[in-house]
Amino acid sequence: MSYYLIERDAVHVLELHKLRDEFENRIILTDLDQKINAGFHNFVFDMSKVQLMNSIGINFLIMALRKLQESNGQLALANIPVDVLKLLRMTKLDTVFNMQANVEDAIQLINKSIIGQSKKE
Repeated sequence: MSYYLIERDAVHVLELHKLRDEFENRIILTDLDQKINAGFHNFVFDMSKVQLMNSIGINFLIMALRKLQESNGQLALANIPVDVLKLLRMTKLDTVFNMQANVEDAIQLINKSIIGQSKKE
């Protein structure tokens, strides 16, 4: 499988291994849908093992972000390798995605946002 999922606090951390296979990406998106339907809406994608990414990977990230936004969830990308970061910047997606240096920072950011949302309610 091209990913590994763990739960940390109220956030699920998805360690991605590759994003260049459309079939495997659909499997991950189906699993993401199942987690959303089970009530989990906040995710960090650990990109540290994604060495290369193409348009298939970009499409995957956009679809995942859309699914989470539609469920009032959040997505942060963490540990983004230099070549992947260059691609995200070149496509201007660095302004669309919340990107953090590491998983801990991404989890803290989402947890702060969750606390901020609950105070507004």
